[in-house]
Amino acid sequence: MTDPQSLENARRVHPQLNYELDRYAALAKLGWRTTRSFAEACRDAWAWQSANPQGYRG
Repeated sequence: MTDPQSLENARRVHPQLNYELDRYAALAKLGWRTTRSFAEACRDAWAWQSANPQGYRG
């Protein structure tokens, strides 16, 4: 389980680190179904952000 304080600190450093999801809306509007858990998605997003601190710029 991730420490809530760590997440809050991450949001201060990376204000763009704010995700919203509604899997039911995605299914209804786009016909898209989730294939991973929220925890897996967070892990993958954090791994990418950690490896690419400047985003796509380098």
